[in-house]
Amino acid sequence: MLTTVNMEIITVLSKDNPKIAEFECNSLICFDKYTITDNIIKGETSSTKKTWKRLAYTNYILKPLYKETITNFLEKISIDIPKEFTVVMIKNKSDKRITSIDTKKRLSNLKGNTKKLTNYAVVVEEEHAILCEVLWENPKDYLQRKPQMRPAFHPASIHPKLARASVNLTGIRSGTIYDPMCGVGGILIESRLMGLKTIGSDIDKEMLNKSKINLKHYKAPAKLFKKDALTTNITADAIITDLPYCKSTKKIDNLEQFYLDFLIHIKTLTKNAVIMFPDFVNVKKIVKKSGWKIKEEFTYYLHRSLSKKILILNPTL
Repeated sequence: MLTTVNMEIITVLSKDNPKIAEFECNSLICFDKYTITDNIIKGETSSTKKTWKRLAYTNYILKPLYKETITNFLEKISIDIPKEFTVVMIKNKSDKRITSIDTKKRLSNLKGNTKKLTNYAVVVEEEHAILCEVLWENPKDYLQRKPQMRPAFHPASIHPKLARASVNLTGIRSGTIYDPMCGVGGILIESRLMGLKTIGSDIDKEMLNKSKINLKHYKAPAKLFKKDALTTNITADAIITDLPYCKSTKKIDNLEQFYLDFLIHIKTLTKNAVIMFPDFVNVKKIVKKSGWKIKEEFTYYLHRSLSKKILILNPTL
């Protein structure tokens, strides 16, 4: 029998939505236990880079090498060291004693075999600095897939960073993701590029055609169907969708009733759902009536007059 070996790591989270960042990180990395200070998580895990590369709201995953007081750490700094050693500065709190460490400077006096190490980070705490090996850095290539950069555009399409996070919030490592109101394919693109089986459907033929164009452009093949979200019979390991909310939304007269009917229907299709609502509706009332329960709730700011409520849902017993 194979045994898993836990490794101590430090994860550096994005600061733009701390609650989503922490939950997403732990959903994929599955720490045995961890501590969090500001945007820095310390813990042990047996997860690997194959899993980490799915993360959206994590910037770095680091392996701590050694920890020193600020004074002792500064004594180990040298400007004239090999160019292949690069340093990233990560500071929880401003500390004038560490200002002489510049992100473009290099570190010497490293312990152990440094030939295989090409990138380091310094995590600064109140009285200590931790030298770390960078195990993974988020390439943020999802920024190349923002709605305005897709060949088939729609102004209400989800940002790819949030789309990736919504997939990770389900906690599934493999299986099928289904978006029954896929629009132009924002969630589908990220799900498929993350290596998951992906299905999308929409009642609007024009949206499906745009989704097909976008999926082809990003080489992210997914199955597409023209279906009504209230009658679809497609089952999945998790359903993720960004609910329509505009007053001009086609074929929906009463949004809140539509949301309720949709939640009731998808209970027959999955036991795991991440659903995004506009913040102007009473989501707790709708969810309670539908027979789901809220596992976790997040708020995602869009603009001055609108935010999304992102809910992780599980069925009630």
